[in-house]
Amino acid sequence: MTERTQTGDLSLHLARFKFHTPIRIRFCETDANRHVNQISYFIYVEQARMDYFAHLGLTELVHDPFSTKTLIAADLTCEYRAPVFFGQSLHAHARVARMGRSSLAMEYALVEPTGPRLVAAARGGLVYFDHEGEKSTPLTPPIREAIGRFEGLPA
Repeated sequence: MTERTQTGDLSLHLARFKFHTPIRIRFCETDANRHVNQISYFIYVEQARMDYFAHLGLTELVHDPFSTKTLIAADLTCEYRAPVFFGQSLHAHARVARMGRSSLAMEYALVEPTGPRLVAAARGGLVYFDHEGEKSTPLTPPIREAIGRFEGLPA
């Protein structure tokens, strides 16, 4: 998401997301400025990603620590919009925006549900990686089909 999302069109933006997971801000995630430290947003995004794949029943296919093929992060960016503080709750929205041969483009929206208010927007790329061959490998049909069906993307 590159354009700034105003309060009026936040609901239109969030309509693109079919999945979200709750996040409760812990004290250890805050910093000397008394708000959530910037690195913590990446933890929330990772939690949303893991919960997203669990929701689709794909955890073992994409993140099995005993498999030679897993999804790995290729890049991740975050745009901070508003401060968040200890004790607040967020909804971490996640979606696959595009599926390539061996990659996924994901988008995230961290939203304070009371309001609602967008506090951060993130996006990142994942690559299905063959650790033995040390190279990308095509997404498997079960991964493509589950994501395609859920997101309405061509498998």
